[in-house]
Amino acid sequence: PGHNYGQWAAGVSSWPAEAVRFGHLQVNRSCLQASFRPKTTVIKPPPDAPFTMNNDEVLSALQYGTLRLEGQFIYGSNYTFLAVCRFKGQSLTTVYKPLQGERPLRDFPDQTLARREVAAFLVSEALGWNLVPPTVFRVRSAPMGPGSLQLFVEHDPDLHYFNFSKDQRKHLPKVMSFDLLINNADRKAGHLLI
Repeated sequence: PGHNYGQWAAGVSSWPAEAVRFGHLQVNRSCLQASFRPKTTVIKPPPDAPFTMNNDEVLSALQYGTLRLEGQFIYGSNYTFLAVCRFKGQSLTTVYKPLQGERPLRDFPDQTLARREVAAFLVSEALGWNLVPPTVFRVRSAPMGPGSLQLFVEHDPDLHYFNFSKDQRKHLPKVMSFDLLINNADRKAGHLLI
């Protein structure tokens, strides 16, 4: 066990001096306890109290918890960071997408990605489909300014659309319907977590 953060790394010039780099992975030395295999990196965070939050508490933690950036996902067009969010003695692993790191797109207004992430969560919740992890638009105490903050989902980064089992593919019609409903123009084989 441990947290699997997939392929993430820091690609910003202002990354702290205490960070250490391993190939495409860069982590903060203070949280470094890693074991490696060829395609996947496993980072074991410091032990904390067991995670016992319900969905409403997770949303509160995302909105009001203390954030610490741990790394940057580098395989994307926008700045996306892995962060630890501490709230009331508990820690959550999160994904932070600041507005200032959004790359302009021809088909969407500028600086709307973070809000579209939140809207996707709200639509999924309203439908009762639970397709999107808890997500908030974080303004206060966000390390790189306002942006979306989403609960990180444990997953196997080597499992994707092209190697789903027949049973796993049964979920795809709902995902396709959801993408049409929210006008998701960014679905890729690796953007499905089952």
